[in-house]
Amino acid sequence: MGTTLSSIHILSDKMPEVTDVTFRSFSPGWFTCTDSFDAERNYKLARTISRKNGCTVLFFSVFDSDYTMFSFFDKGKKVVNFSTDSASPKGISKIPELIGDTRKGSHKRISVILKCSDDDLLVSLLEEYFGVALLVCDELLGNPEELARKRDDRLYAGYLEEYKKICGKDAAVTATLVKEMRGKIFSKTFGPPFPRKSCPRHHFYFGYETPSDNFRTLRYVCFTGEELSPSTEPDAGDFSSLPAGPGFENIFLHVPNTDPDLIFFNENAPDPYKLKVIKTPRGFYFFSFDGRGNILFTDYKRTLLVMNVDEKVIARVSLKGDPTDFRDGYILTAGFGSEWAGEYSPTDYIRIYKLNYK
Repeated sequence: MGTTLSSIHILSDKMPEVTDVTFRSFSPGWFTCTDSFDAERNYKLARTISRKNGCTVLFFSVFDSDYTMFSFFDKGKKVVNFSTDSASPKGISKIPELIGDTRKGSHKRISVILKCSDDDLLVSLLEEYFGVALLVCDELLGNPEELARKRDDRLYAGYLEEYKKICGKDAAVTATLVKEMRGKIFSKTFGPPFPRKSCPRHHFYFGYETPSDNFRTLRYVCFTGEELSPSTEPDAGDFSSLPAGPGFENIFLHVPNTDPDLIFFNENAPDPYKLKVIKTPRGFYFFSFDGRGNILFTDYKRTLLVMNVDEKVIARVSLKGDPTDFRDGYILTAGFGSEWAGEYSPTDYIRIYKLNYK
């Protein structure tokens, strides 16, 4: 089991009047609650203290070292909310102003920090940026020097250097857009015969390029890598005998009651992943092997991670659209409306990217 803690911190040079709860200052400009409560009570207490005293209060929580969240309350109103399992953070751009960070690049800094997929490192980066210890427990209260923090750049500088190595133009893997077309793709059969069946691997229905299109005008295509090519649609009865989906269903071991972030590969996985156990990066899901000994992960939010066999992320690739298929070094992405929205949308595009390796 990892670390599970929550904490409350008042941002102020002078301690507000708070009854029934003990606060101490370990770091300049912050007062930290030293009483032990569960996360739910701490959250409500943070909001109440902020409302009654008209001040800014930070609530922080980490669960089993896998789930991190924090909220800022200003005069009782929640103005910032972030959690590592949510795709919709709130008010992140307000953080520099809230904590009084007027330095150039502060908005970019907090944005880059929150992309950290290592929860332990994320907490340390936040402590350095906020200038307050976030992991407060009874064992540390007797040694206040261990809870002292100050705003610094040292840890962030090292993290940023590594971040640039996997995100910039010098990353081990980058992506080049080679084709873009308006429309949507679907991986399920339309209409009778029911029930709907999955298309064979790399095959889709493509259409909705113009406002007059409907499901009857969809064309059956094959993703060849470099393009979507016309293909011959199987007879309705043949769909069940063809390989469906991404084609990797037979490489996983299903192990009950284990960490959901672990992937167990069976003997059908390609070398060197046979019978190997991999921990997925937080917020990402297995997408494909790339044929070069790496694994591709996606967050289904327009980002692709490339991880080598040593479980080191060697590239973080930003794409337009959600990764949908991979073939021979090419990525197929689709808009949000694909798969479920059977109507034309001028903002939905199909794109093909080529992965470039160094």
